[in-house]
Amino acid sequence: MIRRLGYIVLVVCFALISCSRGPSTDEEAILELLDEGVRLAEEHSVKGLLKLTTTDFVVEPGGRDRDETKRIMMLAFLHYGDFKVLHPRPQIDLPSEEVEEASVRVPFLIVRKDQSLPDLKGLYENPKSWLQEVGEHADLYRVELRLIQQNGDWLVRSAHLEGFTGLGFSD
Repeated sequence: MIRRLGYIVLVVCFALISCSRGPSTDEEAILELLDEGVRLAEEHSVKGLLKLTTTDFVVEPGGRDRDETKRIMMLAFLHYGDFKVLHPRPQIDLPSEEVEEASVRVPFLIVRKDQSLPDLKGLYENPKSWLQEVGEHADLYRVELRLIQQNGDWLVRSAHLEGFTGLGFSD
């Protein structure tokens, strides 16, 4: 059951970053599409989420490919029912405009829709305070996504999921 939760969390995480069209910068594209990726996860759209990945997408730990991830997502969505995803502003690393690769790190949590939590909207721009507040109410995770740009779209090539241990995340 914990393993399934980890994979549903991972699904949400790679949904956090997706293809980019329209915004003036890559960082703006990533931030704008964060909401869309979360929406797809909350709606249990396995097909929509997989459209955000490359054909060689891999989930770590475990080296899970797209097909394995798809099966796990379907089972996890059935098991956990309605949920919401909460997160602060992601840390985005775009080496340069010429490089068509990026990485994103973001802590987040998944909670059942009916669970009450403190108001976190005011802490969106301050991930450290967000983590402190949320850590008292739920289990936390962090995902690191490796992205590549193909034909003007950002796609997730790999995702690495990590649970919060109480001592923090590994760094």
